[in-house]
Amino acid sequence: MRLRTAAVVVFCGGFSLLAACNGGGGGPPTMPQPKPASETKSTTFGSNPSTVTFSQDAAGVSGSVSFPATASGTANVSVTLQSTLPSGVPKPQFITASRGRRAQNLGANVTVLTYITVDPTGNVSFNASPGFAFAFPPGTLAGSVYLAFYDPNNPTAGWNVVSGPLAGNGTTVDFVQTQLQTTLALPGGMTYVYAIVQNATPLSQGAGTVLAGPTAGPDGGWSPTAVANALQFPVQSGWDGTGETVGIVIDSDVSRTDLTTYLNYMQVPTTARTVTTESVDGGTGVNAGGSQGEATLDVETVAGLAPGANIIIYEIPSLSDQYINDAYNQAISDGKAMVVNSSFGGCEGGSVGSPGYYDQAADTIFATGAGKGIAFVASSGDTGNQCSAGVVGVGFPASDPNVIGVGGTETNPPTYGLTSNTVWNDTSCGSQCGGGGGVSGEWAIPAFQNGLAGVSSATDRNVPDLSMPAEDTDNYTAGSWSPSNGTSWAAPQMSALMAEVYQYCQTSLANPVKMPYDVFASTPAAFVDVTQGNDQMGTSTPYYAAGTGYDDASGIGVPLGMPFANAICPNRVAPGILRAQTFTSFVTHRPAAAFSVDVTPRIRGLIDQGARSAGAPTRIQIVLRPTATLASDEAGVVYTLQRAGFTIVKTFSDHVVVDATAPSGVVAAYFNTEMHDVVQSGYGVRYMPMTSVTIPSALAPYVAGVNLDDVVTRFIPPGLRR
Repeated sequence: MRLRTAAVVVFCGGFSLLAACNGGGGGPPTMPQPKPASETKSTTFGSNPSTVTFSQDAAGVSGSVSFPATASGTANVSVTLQSTLPSGVPKPQFITASRGRRAQNLGANVTVLTYITVDPTGNVSFNASPGFAFAFPPGTLAGSVYLAFYDPNNPTAGWNVVSGPLAGNGTTVDFVQTQLQTTLALPGGMTYVYAIVQNATPLSQGAGTVLAGPTAGPDGGWSPTAVANALQFPVQSGWDGTGETVGIVIDSDVSRTDLTTYLNYMQVPTTARTVTTESVDGGTGVNAGGSQGEATLDVETVAGLAPGANIIIYEIPSLSDQYINDAYNQAISDGKAMVVNSSFGGCEGGSVGSPGYYDQAADTIFATGAGKGIAFVASSGDTGNQCSAGVVGVGFPASDPNVIGVGGTETNPPTYGLTSNTVWNDTSCGSQCGGGGGVSGEWAIPAFQNGLAGVSSATDRNVPDLSMPAEDTDNYTAGSWSPSNGTSWAAPQMSALMAEVYQYCQTSLANPVKMPYDVFASTPAAFVDVTQGNDQMGTSTPYYAAGTGYDDASGIGVPLGMPFANAICPNRVAPGILRAQTFTSFVTHRPAAAFSVDVTPRIRGLIDQGARSAGAPTRIQIVLRPTATLASDEAGVVYTLQRAGFTIVKTFSDHVVVDATAPSGVVAAYFNTEMHDVVQSGYGVRYMPMTSVTIPSALAPYVAGVNLDDVVTRFIPPGLRR
């Protein structure tokens, strides 16, 4: 059928004309063109960064995508902005945000604002994420805005958040480029999809109930509400630790009746959190005395300051290194607690560059956990510049470079407030006590302290990392109230704060010990600078005085919760370089040659009882080097020990620790040492090697550290109660 062309009639000033108004020739007027539903741009991935810019589409969306230079590969690429779901891709209705080894659901009703597809022609990889800067029509943005990614090479993973959230207000969002810990590889010939999405979760205020209870306990000590108010804990902005778990390593359980009485008096909000006990190596029950008091103080402090956080008590029979290491490794293997608290310590066991093999064993475990974003927190001790009475030095595990060592400030009311700038050092324990600090005799200075003004040593680890209030609080133990003090209180305060920071930032953080130093460098106002006092016990030397910035008496100061959290993840956006992913810094095997190490505990007051009976059951512990073949290494160690006459007692899902037992004579012969019984005051008969041990060639390639004793090497600080 032939179509006829009709004349275009235009009305101008009441006259009908067969032309455009205002003269200028014939033809119809220029009409607005419809905006496209999608727009495709081309660029090249290669050695230089590139940016593509999109004009406004049919939905009123415009913006740009900035790609970094590739880590490897060069390819042409098509980048498309579109408002409709790309073909073959599931709708992002259920999105998870990566949080270390866990995932956070953003909800089933996610609103998609736009899609951006990326189609490379060849294989490329990136060490940084692309940047996305987009504008939307007024009224579009609300709630929390995220950038999500769908990888067609891993469809079972679905959609995953790679950046955000940003506050959904105004008309623009800007997801900046961030450094990736794991290189992003994009095989060519595939379509990769990004989506900018939002849900209704507000950013400014968490859902938790703020603490509003009394500011003091029955004996006048500081309450959780007082601490949270003074130090601006995130709980006072609604971030109460919900979704996080704090592990507490200790040799006692806690009376749930005591805990309930404490929480009720302090008017701590009721939440869905759980407090559970996991027995490790047979630890069970509430142990009267200092251990019960310490366990109760730890749990009540975390429960009071972070009411939403779950708590797991990893209960061990005693504070010997084998049991402690098993508890740490159990927490890592469980994969639940991203904060692990230790309110105990003892003198280091080796020398700089040659740490004692029992401390090296613990360090290997700490490094494994820290690589997964787990923050290990430990009290720096209550004897100032001494690691134990009369012995100048710093305490372990606070001195370990993979542990956040927490010192203390003087906060005894009414003379001092909770934002005191004075180091804790007084006679509140019945004798002198104070926050531990000084220079490690075992560990070299870590990278995060290199070049830091105020450190007392430019070559060795400086302790503590930071401080928290150390005096005094009220806790309820064994049916009665009593005041408590010390870095035993300071450490669980920091653990509670870390749980809330992890909730606020929606992620666990890589390099947890380094993170406070990053905050200090960028936002020193996020700390109370401790500038007064020192940690000298009696007339012992060397000792360390507080001063501006970092010092070995107080670290970088006392963190203020919300400024601290916001410095890490401004507006709840955690920089990609801090976002924790499961990773392991693999090492190589040792040569297959026997070597000698000294693992005899350096504990005063042991009474030698002579050679241990050859038939006496004797438990040992092997901590493996974190090689790329860890699982097969563990199998080899187990086989070797079994052939030598050992019975395997315990292994772990992360393959790092192997516990075994054998008659003492077998242990002594296999490790070429002398095993003795010793009496340890308060702990009865124990055993230990009296000479250096030899790691046999069959085990040598795999061993990071060993423990051949059950001596109690870590102690509850004496300043716990007064």
